[in-house]
Amino acid sequence: MAKANRIMLTNFFTNFSILHTLLMLFKLCNADRLVTCKHGREYAADRYALELVPNLPAFENTFVALAKQNLSDPEPLEWVEFWLHNHPSIARRLEPARRTVRSG
Repeated sequence: MAKANRIMLTNFFTNFSILHTLLMLFKLCNADRLVTCKHGREYAADRYALELVPNLPAFENTFVALAKQNLSDPEPLEWVEFWLHNHPSIARRLEPARRTVRSG
């Protein structure tokens, strides 16, 4: 009985390890799509905010204040932003916001 429990436990951890490895490979293969999708939503939210309240100086000041508060780098290296950040950098978010206000 104890041997059967050990075998079941070993199978569980083996299957869990395989599943975890497959999920990590899926995430690695689709990282560019996931990041692009997330960043696209951030840019859309920024556009929407500027359409509601077209106050670019307040928008910029808010992002600068948040960057200082969070101690974040306003313009990190591209690969650092891609692999380690959940949101686009402040500099990359302000560029499209400025274009939105100018065009709209």
